[in-house]
Amino acid sequence: MISYLLKFSACLAVFMLFYKFFLEKESFHKFKRGYLLVILIISAIIPLITFITYVEIASIEVPAYNSEIATPPYVPEHMLEGPAKFWSIILWSIYLIGVLVFTIRFGMNLSNILKRIKHNPKFKNHSVIHVLLSDLVHPHTFLNYIFLNKSKYEAHEIPEEVLLHEETHAKQKHALDILFIETLQILFWFNPLIYFIKKDIKLNHEFLADQAVLNHGFELKKYQNTLLAFSSNATEPQLANAINYSSIKKRFTVMKTHTSKHIIWVRSLVLLPLLAILIYSFSTTKEVEKISNSHDTNHTARSISVNVLDNENYLIDDIAATKETFTSVINKLHQDISKEIREKIINVHVKSEKSVTDEDVWFIYNSFIEYGFHRIVTHNQEIVREKGNKPFAITDSAEKSTENQNQQKGASKEQIAEYNKLAKYYNSQKGSNYTIKLSDMNRIKYLYDLMTDKQRKSAEPLPNFPPPPPPAPAPEAVSEKEKAGKAHTYKYTDKNGKAVKVEVAEKDAKTPPPPPPPPVPANATKEQKEKYQKISEEYYKKYKVENGKVSEREPLPPAPPASKASAPKPPKAPEVIEVVEEQNIQSPSSTKSAFEFVQSLKNDDITYYYNKKKVSYDEILKVVKKEPNINISTNIKNNKGTVKFWSVK
Repeated sequence: MISYLLKFSACLAVFMLFYKFFLEKESFHKFKRGYLLVILIISAIIPLITFITYVEIASIEVPAYNSEIATPPYVPEHMLEGPAKFWSIILWSIYLIGVLVFTIRFGMNLSNILKRIKHNPKFKNHSVIHVLLSDLVHPHTFLNYIFLNKSKYEAHEIPEEVLLHEETHAKQKHALDILFIETLQILFWFNPLIYFIKKDIKLNHEFLADQAVLNHGFELKKYQNTLLAFSSNATEPQLANAINYSSIKKRFTVMKTHTSKHIIWVRSLVLLPLLAILIYSFSTTKEVEKISNSHDTNHTARSISVNVLDNENYLIDDIAATKETFTSVINKLHQDISKEIREKIINVHVKSEKSVTDEDVWFIYNSFIEYGFHRIVTHNQEIVREKGNKPFAITDSAEKSTENQNQQKGASKEQIAEYNKLAKYYNSQKGSNYTIKLSDMNRIKYLYDLMTDKQRKSAEPLPNFPPPPPPAPAPEAVSEKEKAGKAHTYKYTDKNGKAVKVEVAEKDAKTPPPPPPPPVPANATKEQKEKYQKISEEYYKKYKVENGKVSEREPLPPAPPASKASAPKPPKAPEVIEVVEEQNIQSPSSTKSAFEFVQSLKNDDITYYYNKKKVSYDEILKVVKKEPNINISTNIKNNKGTVKFWSVK
């Protein structure tokens, strides 16, 4: 955990330094907003990235050791865990107390804002809501709520650029960024970098709002004077964006900055090598053992951890087990590979808080013989299956006693239940023609051999398995003359339930056609029936069975190409003609400029056109500012409609 926090902090610090030196004073504020949020996520992900490298297994020769006359080179872990556990509990307690305090703080701040919204008058203005407060507060925004002083709002003493500034915070959803960083602050309350990046995020929100005000045509000096008039040392709401945010000098400097697109691209590209360096430096490299065997190059080494506890209890890959359930637990692990492969790639690591006895090692060794393993490693010895070495010797009487106890105990309850389930299924199969999995047959015989005579009497009878098919003769043993007259015989049941024999001569096909699929069992599930039906349909599309002979169906002839003349022509799309009714052709009055006239027309339900081209409200503001004598045509009813502008020729 400490390693992860250090790597997270290092990555975040590098990204923040890059922002401070190369991005903060530039004017591409939308890019900077995304950058500040993304680096938090990337910094949290980089320490979790793991690169795997494969290394070949090297056997370790362990010197001879006798547990009766020597002390093992082993230090019990419980002698070292006391102080570590004590400090771990102390540190976790401090961390959780901090999380609790910051969670309560966040909840109180959010509750105060919700109370203000609920208990004060509200007025909706397009997509934002004005909340009027009796307190003498500076304007601030949370989500789409703008909090204003009631007396100043009713007296129209709040400048238009201030309202536009706060509307920008609301429309661009800056509060979501603040809620995100506040949540991270709860989890990483002890990390000072979170506080610094929170400050950068809120300052960039002010850059975005300032840019929006200036893009609406307000004069720079007048707006700067307004900011100075509204600036104060008052405490800023934690979850809101306020116009009196500090760093006025830095904001004034950024207002005058105009960054070219060329610089944006260059500095963005620099981030790629920076990201690669951080991934290389703070990711994790994990070595995985790989078997150096030419026959098993497609398999990598796997491990099973066996933790020896007190009172003959064990933890096998964190699964609780006893001596009675030990075998059944390990038989649930790594069943995607066969025993032969397990004997080449499975490494068993035995550990304990105390010294593992030789008797424990012998028990684990005997339990894994049937399962299959490559090697067993304890604190003082290594047993490698291919070498044929065994665990350190124990007395013959003790070894024989252990074997006798295992024979007397027989199979465990879990093993008997597993045997009964498999045996009952195959005993219920009627007739002589049915399919059995080889793995199930071997498992049933193994479990049956484990049981005592008493257990066998109360268990399901052993199924009467058919003998395995004889091996096919080698191709060299058959002459060409014999081969011409030899045939393969297949026995199967067709889809109507009738027993059929099929003979295919070797001279007719190098690879005989497969027999039809067997009938679906009566106790099959819905999914199994659907799967069988699909397999059966695909088979009978490709093969046909006539008089006991299987042959491939002839492919269908290709469909003739469609004639170009007969192909229907797609209907011609009707022409769409837009008719826009123009009315009230006029110019602004002498008492009102074109710029003021357009400001009075601001409405989300009005569409603006300039020289027959649809434009936004912000774009038309810039046009009328440059062309005060522009022609204007309005078609507005109930605050909805269109306004057209065209230049004077």
